[in-house]
Amino acid sequence: MTAHRLHTDGRTEAIPPRWWASWVVCELEATGSSIKAKQISHATGRQQWRRESLAQLPAGVFVWRDEFEPAHARAYGPESLRARSNPEGFDPSVHILNFNPHPDPYIVPPRLVLEGFERLIPAPLGPVESNSTPVAPSAPVVDSASSAPAWAVAKPRRYNGYTAPLYRLLAAAHLDGKPCPSARDVLEAWRIKTPAEIAKVLTDGVDYYDAKGDTKTANLEAIRKAIERRTSAR
Repeated sequence: MTAHRLHTDGRTEAIPPRWWASWVVCELEATGSSIKAKQISHATGRQQWRRESLAQLPAGVFVWRDEFEPAHARAYGPESLRARSNPEGFDPSVHILNFNPHPDPYIVPPRLVLEGFERLIPAPLGPVESNSTPVAPSAPVVDSASSAPAWAVAKPRRYNGYTAPLYRLLAAAHLDGKPCPSARDVLEAWRIKTPAEIAKVLTDGVDYYDAKGDTKTANLEAIRKAIERRTSAR
């Protein structure tokens, strides 16, 4: 299969497989290796992989359904090598495609999943009188200058330390149209729900895991600078 990119003007284009393999696949493989090297268990490593791998995919990338379904059938269908090599143990119900999943929104934030596809999301209808006919607005809410956030967030090229959870938090705030979080906002959000990459939330900072699984400390000033590196005013 070939990945495609949706542009802001509605055009789509195929992403060169060589570029995808060189940049996206290599980064995902590096992330997987890093997680395996320091994971406490397979279960914790799997959850961490779900969080970090999604954040590394470029915005607005997709595959066409009519290409994906046959590819999935070849890999996981009743005539696949998996099924034929293990006819007694293969359970086809485990591999049924689900195009309407409901994953944990903290692990898989919906806004991050839809990054780059905002123009395709219908805007919510306002209240209407009982005898009137609902009419959708002529343009999505995200096209409104008054609702668009006055800042932008840049995706990191590499993820280490607390970079991944910080990017997830910033991206979610940006896509929700909220102001750019401060270092204190980040700290309080992590205090409520601590990411797996964070060992402990302190009064004025955090202890986080480095690539070797050792803990290091980042104070509020370090977090503030990290936010500045990832964001810019529009």
